[in-house]
Amino acid sequence: MKYLLSSSCIGIFLIFNIQAAFSQEEYKEVTAKIEVEKVEDALSITGMVENLKSEYKNISFELAVQKKNTSNTNSAINKQSGRFTLEPLKKISLSSTKINVSKEDQIIISLFIYNEKDILIGKDRIVVENEKKKII
Repeated sequence: MKYLLSSSCIGIFLIFNIQAAFSQEEYKEVTAKIEVEKVEDALSITGMVENLKSEYKNISFELAVQKKNTSNTNSAINKQSGRFTLEPLKKISLSSTKINVSKEDQIIISLFIYNEKDILIGKDRIVVENEKKKII
């Protein structure tokens, strides 16, 4: 009976740890947000970050915009990066860029936020597809 009880406790412990290992990451220090606005045949892209804590945060960021033409093999990547000190409970714009888009383009936009030890603490990703201009 004692063995049965301890093995079921171990089983429950493993189930909860496996679930935690495969669950989606949740960032509690900052919120990374990509804002996209379509103006005629161009996209205006802004990387935003919000400090969720009541303390200053030293961060670095990378905003990457990858443009692929689906009718041929043309592709381009634009990366912007920098370092900031975030004030407590503040939201700021990190970087902005504009790109032209056509019906054949697929745009992948990624924003990564790192702490002062270069550990990922926030991210966002948007995909803009073909004619539909579907944002995922």
